[in-house]
Amino acid sequence: MGLRSSAATPIRRQQRNIGALNVYSDIPQAFGADEVMLLEKLAADLGIAIERRAAERALRESEAQFRLLLEASPEAIFGVNTQGVCTFVNPACLRMLGYTREADLVGKSMHPLIHHTLPDGRPYPKEQCNIRLSTLGGQSTHVDDEVHWRADGSSFPSNIGRIRCIATAS
Repeated sequence: MGLRSSAATPIRRQQRNIGALNVYSDIPQAFGADEVMLLEKLAADLGIAIERRAAERALRESEAQFRLLLEASPEAIFGVNTQGVCTFVNPACLRMLGYTREADLVGKSMHPLIHHTLPDGRPYPKEQCNIRLSTLGGQSTHVDDEVHWRADGSSFPSNIGRIRCIATAS
């Protein structure tokens, strides 16, 4: 019998036609207004799915580039969310702080691990921590007169072992 009717609608991505959704039937005049509307909705959904897939691919590529830069940086870098929990850490930071695995820091509160005591030996309440306050305010900060602590309990002044803290989403 063969094909007797067809319907087609464009598939769009970012207001550009990137293809067409074609449907064929062996029934003459099989595509009325309802079928065409359904076809248009399917094409719109396909366009959204294609767009999302492209965005996810771009995000993966961007994350891979970020990870490469982070891994290669000789500067100690870690990220914290607004609760002060470590979201990422690079190898230089692990070495500087005396840790061997990302899991030793990622997912843990950084203040009690590396920034808990003032230079004079008094406890440094996290509520007064300049780094934490800046992070909560969405601002960068730079400290030269504070102490950081390594995994083995030894300390070093922040002006010798520069560590960059990057605020990340919660």
